[in-house]
Amino acid sequence: MQPVPTSFTNIAQRLAALSQARASGELIFSSGAKAWHLYFFLGRLLYATGGVHRVRRWHRALKQDCPNLKFDAHDLKENELWEYHLLNQSINKNQISLTSAKSIIEKIVEEVLFSLVSHSDLKSLWLPKKLYPIALIEVNQSLCTAFDLYKQWRNMGLGTLCPDMTPILKQPTSEQNLKFSKILFSLRQLIDGENTIWDIALHTRQSVITAASLVQNLVYEGVLELLTIPDLPIPVGATISAPSSEKQTQPTYDIVGNTTQTPSSQSLPNPLTKTDFHQTPELMEASKDNTRPQSTFDSAKIKLIQPKETTSIVAYIDDSQSDNLIMSEILKLAGYKYVNIQDPVTALPILLECKPNLIFLDLVMPIANGYEICTQIRRVSAFKETPVIIVTSSDGIIDRVRSKIVGSSGFLAKPITKEKVLKVLQKYLLTPVPVQSTHLQTLQV
Repeated sequence: MQPVPTSFTNIAQRLAALSQARASGELIFSSGAKAWHLYFFLGRLLYATGGVHRVRRWHRALKQDCPNLKFDAHDLKENELWEYHLLNQSINKNQISLTSAKSIIEKIVEEVLFSLVSHSDLKSLWLPKKLYPIALIEVNQSLCTAFDLYKQWRNMGLGTLCPDMTPILKQPTSEQNLKFSKILFSLRQLIDGENTIWDIALHTRQSVITAASLVQNLVYEGVLELLTIPDLPIPVGATISAPSSEKQTQPTYDIVGNTTQTPSSQSLPNPLTKTDFHQTPELMEASKDNTRPQSTFDSAKIKLIQPKETTSIVAYIDDSQSDNLIMSEILKLAGYKYVNIQDPVTALPILLECKPNLIFLDLVMPIANGYEICTQIRRVSAFKETPVIIVTSSDGIIDRVRSKIVGSSGFLAKPITKEKVLKVLQKYLLTPVPVQSTHLQTLQV
């Protein structure tokens, strides 16, 4: 068994410490003139840059997931995470899904970490920062994936080769032409001094190791030589189109007018977070029978309602299993689609995915409280007008004032009951229809 390189061990230990500390900020690794930047949110990786060809790497990732996507980069700055801003912009415009955004980020992170683990004598610097992610990636999994690729790279004898190098064709002899004619025919459009080994792997739909092995063999035979090419310009002040599926690797740029899209901070969901959508059989039956009799609750002052055709979605962010169960039962039986989010860290991406019409938000939760989550929700343009109701057992004047400051729409005092919940829904959701009171029973947990 080959020993694990010291550089990888040091990186792994550094990342593990940040993950355990649930740290948020920027970790900078450097080796000579090269630097890599890893961005963290509560101990999880949200993005990475560094090495060479940051822009080329960005366009490679776009080409795989969103080849026809266009961005307005008119208001971007070179010294910021412009890739993140562009993804935010596209999510806000519903041009891409959160799944596609996360896939793009994962591809970029994999390339950056591969470049990082292949270097030794690394120095590190930690800068605490307040970051608002749109993707949360497990550090250990990403690092192990990159290291596995690096081990394969070395086992194939590619240790001295860099995938950021660009092969070009030499002037071969007639014997070499005949020997490698089939290979050169398949690569002739790509070996033009514009495509790196990463690019060739993408165009030929091969792994980067397969593409690198082919290029290295042709270099040894004297058919190809390797060059270092500069990165593409940072796409600032332009409308950017991802490269098409043809040979073109450079993006097209068109200067745009003064209209800009201001990105907002979001995050991506943890796939382990419990998210459930519910639609009751009673609701489906009611939508078929418009003559079904309508009724109200026992209280003459509270008319319990449900949205017409159950198009409204209600989300509840709370780590309490019992309260979630109560809220679920009330909303399901009232005919609403229900989204239960138990991990506050991943609340924003799930909300962006399901776009609820109303959000119930528990005040007391680990890691981030309801005030902090509400503040993050209000930063997202899609939720500027969405009712956010703070749910708490502490219903004092100070809590109410603070809730208003962070942008909440109202309060719901615990314990949670069907009367309280449905009164809130009647107030904030439009187009109500009365529901059968026999279907609404308070669940005792």
